[in-house]
Amino acid sequence: MKLTARQGVLRAQEAESIGNFDSAIKIYRNILTKIPNHSPARENLSKLQKVIDGINSGNTQSLPLEKQVKEIENLLRSGRLEQSERLCKQLIYKSPNADILYGCLGSILFQQGKSLLALKSYDKAILLNPLLALNHLNKALVLESLDRLDESLASCNKGLDLSPEIPNIYLSRAEIYKKKGEFEEAIKDYDHALTIDPNFVQALNNKGTLHSDLGNMNEALKNYESAIKINPSLAHIYYNKALAHTALGQFKEATIGHQKAVQLNPDHGQASYCLTNLKSFDLKDSFVATMEKNALSAKTGSLDRVNFLFALAKVYEEAKNYDASFSFLEKGNSYRHKLNNYDFQNYVNTFKTIKNVFTDRKLSKVDNRQLQSAQRPIFIVGMPRSGTTLVEQLLASHQQVHGAGELRFISELVGEIFEPAQHKTSQNRNVVPIDQKLESFSEDYYTKITNLGIRKPFFTDKMPHNFRFLGFILTALPEAKVIHCRRHPIATCWSIYKTLFGHTGNSFAYDLKSLGAYFKLYEDLMLFWHKKFPGEIYDLSYESLTENQEHESRKLLDFCGLEWEEDCMNFQKTERVVKTASATQVRKKIYRGSSDDWKKFKKHLEPLIISLGQDNASESK
Repeated sequence: MKLTARQGVLRAQEAESIGNFDSAIKIYRNILTKIPNHSPARENLSKLQKVIDGINSGNTQSLPLEKQVKEIENLLRSGRLEQSERLCKQLIYKSPNADILYGCLGSILFQQGKSLLALKSYDKAILLNPLLALNHLNKALVLESLDRLDESLASCNKGLDLSPEIPNIYLSRAEIYKKKGEFEEAIKDYDHALTIDPNFVQALNNKGTLHSDLGNMNEALKNYESAIKINPSLAHIYYNKALAHTALGQFKEATIGHQKAVQLNPDHGQASYCLTNLKSFDLKDSFVATMEKNALSAKTGSLDRVNFLFALAKVYEEAKNYDASFSFLEKGNSYRHKLNNYDFQNYVNTFKTIKNVFTDRKLSKVDNRQLQSAQRPIFIVGMPRSGTTLVEQLLASHQQVHGAGELRFISELVGEIFEPAQHKTSQNRNVVPIDQKLESFSEDYYTKITNLGIRKPFFTDKMPHNFRFLGFILTALPEAKVIHCRRHPIATCWSIYKTLFGHTGNSFAYDLKSLGAYFKLYEDLMLFWHKKFPGEIYDLSYESLTENQEHESRKLLDFCGLEWEEDCMNFQKTERVVKTASATQVRKKIYRGSSDDWKKFKKHLEPLIISLGQDNASESK
């Protein structure tokens, strides 16, 4: 079978990753014979020629192998990836059976983002020395990054069989268990690592982060505090500790933690951004000057730069310098937009695919009357920043409701329905009728909920983007209540645009045109769901709730089948974990008029207003 030029380049790169340089050169030359201007082949051949030239010049003969490996590692640590790769390949050419060199090459390729090629190098290292645990650990890390978790776990286990005394391998396996949702196993491995090395700060930090993810903030704080006692100079642990305090509504402690993180590392953009959300700063404050310097510095990392720019936008907005605020915000969003590297058409295709499932067939609702679960879900959906956190806090103030936060269970289960059969290691699930898949969807969802240990009869599942999956929810979980939070379109989009989300989702959010276009996709899909499931989705206006809190709250509780409780009027006093971007707002009384904040920036928002439709600039919905 003839290879395309692209396939040929990939084959040549694979040959390079296992030291077959002569084969790689031959492939590149064959490609260039047929396509003389093929840039990837020409560039890769040029780099490989530099490797050969370095060997011929005798540059690799001056030091023993061990010292040259240390030189590779030094180059790698300093970020000089191209130089480290060249030296590593020169040494491989001279010593083709040295497994340590393939381990180094795997690390270089991994840092370059070439995970599949890194796997080839690590496999070659294992082939040459199958008894070195480090090679299996490195392979496990790459497999984890590719979400090939079962394979990653197997590699970790091989490493532990060879060297059960290495705490780093337990740490790596704990991270895999965490990704797999096997949290008890993850905790056991963190503890095992700490049994071997009680001063293993990273294990304490990661264990604290897992407890934080699970909502066990007090346990998280204990682990962070233990880590700080061992090493009080690590900014990221103070930052993580401050996030836990924020989730608990302990803003004074959170402020102290972020200040300490910034004191230890003035370049810590995330801590700086969090500080601006916890307290106000004068424009003459030295902290603001430092952030401005860091935002412009070429040495500042991309994500830190984004955080500094969003933080400065917040500071200048509070100072009522709206033009400067928007300038910082626009730059921050532009940088984040480039980092996300997404294709908006993927959103269009996803929404179309979902609608087609419920257009092409009539699906019967799943009969869940025999369910063992004693809890019933209340789904809170809508666009981000539409009031979903506020509504959850209000409901979670009721004695019969547990606020479970933003659960990812629904998107995971929907993903399994659409996942191509070739990616399944078990039987072909795509041949199973969708009605049967939805029955499994229901069972799997309640199994995941049971693992959360919820005691109250109702719980909220507040993942805003579950609005995409309402057809699956209302068919597979007909006993569920669905609350759809609505807010003025421009107010919603503006609030999204000025928020730096702490996760990699919401890729549409960092460009005004795509933000408006996504909002239109959302509106269209919600109209579709209302037609498909008339009367089953409760629309709640954010503006109405803020203006008529008690009236709207009573209607909401009635829809959920809950008796009125006065505590729902004082939701800001409810002590529970809140980890969303609205964590600080829901600890305060309802703020009226926030949906008009965008008007201060109206002259800058024309791309958004046009994308949404001109009429939205003056009318509420």
